[in-house]
Amino acid sequence: MKREIFRYRLLFGITAVIVFFLTPSSSFAAPSIASVSGTFSPGEMITISGSGFGTKARPGPILWDTFESGAAGDVVANETGGAQPFLHEGDLASYGTWILAGRGAVSGNQVVLNGAAPKPGSTLHARATFLSDQYTGLGLFVPFSRFATGQDLYISYAYRFTRTGASFPRRTSAFSLVHEAGAEALSFGTAYGSCETGGYRQRVESLGTEYPLNTDGTSINGEWVRFEQSLQQSGDGAANGSWVSTIYRSSPPSKDMRVSLRQILRTSSAIPSAIVLGAVRYEMCGNDPGTIDIDDVYIDTTPARVELCDTPTWAARNECEAGLPSLWNEERINLTLRGGSFSSGTRYLYVIDASGAVNTVGFPISFGETRLADETAPLPPSALLASPRASSVSLSWMPSTDRDISGQVVSGFDHYSLERCEGSSCENFSEISSVSSDSFVDRSRAPSTAYAYRIRAIDRAGNASSWSDIVRVTTLPLSFVSCETVNQTNFSESLYSGYGAPYDVFSPQTILLSTSCQEGNIHTVKPTVGVPGDMARIVYTTGYRYDPTVCAWQPFSLDCTGVQNGKWCQGFATTTLTNETLFTATASTPAYVAGMTCSVQNGSWKCGCRDANCSTFSWQIQGAKKEY
Repeated sequence: MKREIFRYRLLFGITAVIVFFLTPSSSFAAPSIASVSGTFSPGEMITISGSGFGTKARPGPILWDTFESGAAGDVVANETGGAQPFLHEGDLASYGTWILAGRGAVSGNQVVLNGAAPKPGSTLHARATFLSDQYTGLGLFVPFSRFATGQDLYISYAYRFTRTGASFPRRTSAFSLVHEAGAEALSFGTAYGSCETGGYRQRVESLGTEYPLNTDGTSINGEWVRFEQSLQQSGDGAANGSWVSTIYRSSPPSKDMRVSLRQILRTSSAIPSAIVLGAVRYEMCGNDPGTIDIDDVYIDTTPARVELCDTPTWAARNECEAGLPSLWNEERINLTLRGGSFSSGTRYLYVIDASGAVNTVGFPISFGETRLADETAPLPPSALLASPRASSVSLSWMPSTDRDISGQVVSGFDHYSLERCEGSSCENFSEISSVSSDSFVDRSRAPSTAYAYRIRAIDRAGNASSWSDIVRVTTLPLSFVSCETVNQTNFSESLYSGYGAPYDVFSPQTILLSTSCQEGNIHTVKPTVGVPGDMARIVYTTGYRYDPTVCAWQPFSLDCTGVQNGKWCQGFATTTLTNETLFTATASTPAYVAGMTCSVQNGSWKCGCRDANCSTFSWQIQGAKKEY
C-alpha cells in the first residue's frame, strides 16, 4: 500500500498564555475500485476488485437485519422475548434475539413486523406503536459495552415516524446510547411542534449540549429516511471524539449532515452499555398515538463498508444503500447487492475503509447488466534495469500488456508489485512498493551493498503476471555531495501547502528554522529554531521530525539559549538529531522538521506565518534534502 506524507496543522490562540493542540497522523492511499463483476440485481453477489480496501476480521457488520423473515404481525420483541436478528457476529454473537427497550412503558408493549407502505426494496419492517403519553420508551435494545476511548461505532438504519393523531410527541430519540441505569449518554433525535421546538440534533447528555441539523421532524412525518451515525468515543472529558450524523431523504433525494470533530462525547469514566434504536422520549404534547418503523439495521465497530449511491461523486451523494460483504481483503470484496430504492439505471459503488477514506469517484454499474470476471493474467514487465547510487537504486522497465475478457489488448496493469532482497545471491524477496508507473527509485539503501529486484504486473481484476527476470546491483561507495534546505525559492511548492515559512515573512532574508547536514555523520541533522542573538522572539522548545520510512511524526526537545518559561524560550533553541533511518534523506523524501517561532508585529503576536497577512498560525516546516 502506498503511503503519503501527512500535512499536520497546529491550532492555537495567543492570549496571556499560548495554548496549542497537535494532531500528527499518517495517511494511506484511499480505496480504489478497478473492476466489478457479477450480475447487478438486488440479492445477487458481485465481486469488487481494486486496492486500498484494508482488511476486516469480519467482512460484514456485527448486526444486520432487514426484517424480511416472517409475516406481518409476528413479534420482533416484547416483554418476554423476540425474534433472532438475521446476522449477529463478533461483539454481538451472543445477541440471540431482539430485546424490547422501554422506560415506563405499559404492559403489552411490543415491536412487531409490519408491511404497511414499506421502504422501497422491502416488504416488511419492524413497527412500534405508542398509544398515549404513558409511553416514554419503546424501541429495540442492543447491549454494547465496548464503546470505550478511541472505539469506533457505526450505525445505519431506515427510520419512519408517523403520527396517527393530531399531535406529536414532545421528542423522539431515533438513536441513543444508554448506561446501565437506563440514562442516556448520547442521543440523536428531534423535538416537535408546540411543546418543544427544534429539528434533529446530536445531544451529549453529560454536557447538556446539542448540535443541530437542518431537518425538522415535522417535515418528514410519515417519510422513510436513512439515519447514519459514525462515532469515535472520546476520552473522559477530552476533546478527541468525533460524531458524524447523516440524514438521507429519498423524495426528493437529499442529504443533511452534521460533522462534529474534536468533541467531548463523555465527561464520566462510565462506558455506555447499550444502543437503543427508535423511541419516544418525555411526555406527549397531546395524548395521541403514533408509530415508529425501523428497517435495514446495520451496526459495526468500524465504518468500513460498501455503499451504492445515486451520484458519480461521493461528495454529491443524496441517497445510498449499504451492501452486505461476505469477503473483504486488501484487493477484493464479495458483496450481496441491495438495490433498495434503486431498481434500474446506473448507480455508483463506493468502498469506505476503516479510517473513513473512500474512493471519491464512484464506480458505475447498471442494473440488469452482467459482467464476467477477467481471469487472464497480464504478461510480465520486461527489460528491468537498475542504476545504483550510494544510497538509492533507480529502477525502470518496459510496460506490461494484457487481454481483457473481450480479447482486446489493453494496458497490462493496474499496478506493479516490486520486490527486493539483500545480498549477492539472495532469494528471500519481499515487496517494497506498489507502483503505478514504469519507474521507481528505491531510497535509503546502504552504500556498497548488493541488492536484487524483481517485478510483476497486477491487472484491474487482480490477476498477477509471472515475475520478471531478476536484476542484481551493488550500490556505490558513499561520498557526500550536498545539503539543500527549504527556502524562499522552493517554499511555494505544493508540498509545503498548509505550513508556515521557515523564514521571517516580514523580513524574508532572516531564517527562522534551519537545518544543517553534518558531513562527518550522514545520519545527523542539526535543527535551529529562532535567530541566534535575537532576544525579541520566542520559540517553542518542542519540535517534530518526520520519518519517511514509517510515515510518522516524532517529537524532539530543543535546548533554549535565552530565557526559558515553561515550554517557551525567549531567544533561540537548537539540538542535534541522529537516527540511522530517519535522516538518510533525499530531495524527494526530505528529513522534515517542524518548529514554531513568534514575534510581535504591529502590536500583536504573529506565529508560524506563511505570508505577511498571517491570518492563520501554522507550524513552520524545514526539510534537509541530502544527496549522495
